[in-house]
Amino acid sequence: MQRELGNELQAAEWMSGLGVIEHMLREPDIAAGRFREALTYFMKVNNLVSAISPLRGLALLAATSGRHDRAAILLGAEDRILENTGGGPPALMDRIADVAGIVKEALGEARSEDIRLGGKAMETDAAILYALGDES
Repeated sequence: MQRELGNELQAAEWMSGLGVIEHMLREPDIAAGRFREALTYFMKVNNLVSAISPLRGLALLAATSGRHDRAAILLGAEDRILENTGGGPPALMDRIADVAGIVKEALGEARSEDIRLGGKAMETDAAILYALGDES
């Protein structure tokens, strides 16, 4: 409906929210599609602050499915965007899961931090392409 009204930004925000709901319903493939769609639109209009939410969602999916290296890289990419914009994901994302905590527990603090710093060192466009790319 929002797209029909020409409000694609609102539709993208809702898509990211639907990704969270799909994750909670244990539908990771559907959630990933929702997060990717939202992230693609936010990058299309250069809305980096809003892009953080679906980026965090993709990190959450990676962390909860055992792809901890990928999650750490995505968290690092989020760190870079946060530093450059000063914005951040809604508090809802932090209430769903402690993505950083999941990653640290799985990889250990030192390795987690090293990988996260690698993600942070990526250029934003490269990090977004990584986030939108192959899940492996």
